[in-house]
Amino acid sequence: PSLAANSIVRYQVEWEERGGRQGVSPSGERDAFAWHAYFVEPQSASRLSNVYHLFLSSAHWRRLEENIASGAVIDNRVNPRWNEEVPAVFVADGIVYDVQARHQGSPWGRLASAGEIPFECASGRNDDSVPFLSWLIDFPSHRKHDGMDVLLLQNHRGWVQRIAFRLFELAGVPAPRTGWAKLRVNGCNYRPDHPRYFQHRNMFQIERPYGDHLARWFGEVGDLFKASVKSPLFPRANADLLVGPIYDYTEQERYEHTYDRKTLEWKNHPFDGLADAPQAMIEGLHQARAQGKDALRTWLAEHFDVDLTLRYICAMNYVATRDGNVSHNYFLYKKAGDGKWCLLPWDMDGSMKTENAMIHPFMGVDESRFGNVGNRWGNWNRIRDSFFIAYEAEYLEMLHQFNNTIFAPEALLPVVRETAILGGFSEGWVDSTMSFIYQRHDFLNCYIAGTQIPGIQIPGTQCPPPLLILRVKQGQILLEWSAGRSDYILETAAAIDREEREDRYKVDWIQVPTTANRYLVPPNHQRAFFRLAPNQEPATISTP
Repeated sequence: PSLAANSIVRYQVEWEERGGRQGVSPSGERDAFAWHAYFVEPQSASRLSNVYHLFLSSAHWRRLEENIASGAVIDNRVNPRWNEEVPAVFVADGIVYDVQARHQGSPWGRLASAGEIPFECASGRNDDSVPFLSWLIDFPSHRKHDGMDVLLLQNHRGWVQRIAFRLFELAGVPAPRTGWAKLRVNGCNYRPDHPRYFQHRNMFQIERPYGDHLARWFGEVGDLFKASVKSPLFPRANADLLVGPIYDYTEQERYEHTYDRKTLEWKNHPFDGLADAPQAMIEGLHQARAQGKDALRTWLAEHFDVDLTLRYICAMNYVATRDGNVSHNYFLYKKAGDGKWCLLPWDMDGSMKTENAMIHPFMGVDESRFGNVGNRWGNWNRIRDSFFIAYEAEYLEMLHQFNNTIFAPEALLPVVRETAILGGFSEGWVDSTMSFIYQRHDFLNCYIAGTQIPGIQIPGTQCPPPLLILRVKQGQILLEWSAGRSDYILETAAAIDREEREDRYKVDWIQVPTTANRYLVPPNHQRAFFRLAPNQEPATISTP
């Protein structure tokens, strides 16, 4: 008999052979599942590719919302239900999967829905609407979808994430597969009525770094850890030393909540009283840093895959994301073969913005040692900074090579255009991202040329103006700009007067005496205007 659309039919096959031998499929002796199943696809969805169906009970959906309503931290304790999953059924390409599911995202992003959407099917609410949130689908080990054990469906456009992850792939860094899909939940479209979401694709899909992802890149699966933030308990995951207890969490528990184990979970869990691998690695890193550059370089070569880590840093600092990838939003991975560590990318949605095209290539460095590079909130990463100390020349040489080969504008244009075609984006998206790529290309070549590294020659490089940065230091205003840039000078003016007839500003600019691209504004200044001007000819330095 014909069945209604969205029906899931479960069945077993029984047979009897000659001689009286009987059989059943699935078999409890050889199969990990109890039933075969098929799905009755709605006619409206059968004509589209990458259409996913998710089914879960109203009680389970309500529990998922309750799990995250109070946040990742409750009364200075980790919310034990924050990552709790519930049983669900997932259908893709007509195949029925019994899965575990939950909402996905950071402590901020998971609660930040893209608004309420109309929803007439069963849900955890009674008002014909649900919040538009991201989902995590966890497949059973015996039946995975398209070679993935964990799939994320995010309520984002996915444009820059797709391109940024492709750049990591081009650099030889393991990166997840991505794409777009249409999600239906309990038989209804799960999509806001908003122009930012395409008619036939409402979710950006990402393969979560996990066992299958790692096996595809490395073969044998090693130890994977997610650098996580759970403020105020564990505010940073920047490989800093965590000393002593806090909020009744032991030192060992602080490490294990900050660097969540994602593979081989049988090895360790936060409350077993045993330190996990990241703690020993971070403590060893800090000991090596205290012994000087040569000792640090030796230690890194013994404990890290230096080439792969440099490739990661080059790609990360090229795409110029400032969305916390210094202090979280990355993975630590200890390879199974040689036991060496590397870094893997995650959460690229803040990447490749035109306004960030001239972000410093040493982002993530210790600014107290190197100078201001624009680190977000002043955070810096001890692993990245250690590589900048020990392998500065190698880093810049690799970055220069990438910038003029695999990341060159003519090489990336096909990648950007392909993304637009696959995701249904307009030419305006292509133009915006290519604007970043052209500007980033020129800026990095200019910076690297200025470092005068032997063997790197970039004839005819035109350098864009450096960024003028204002900071407060001990109650005074400090102005800084790119280190090593003597082609621009700092000028000041006491006032800017507008001439109405000529519709322009008349300014008497005076050059300011500076030291190493830095100037501390005297405390008696009530008001002053500053600018960076091209250093075209020697100027008389006077005190304003």
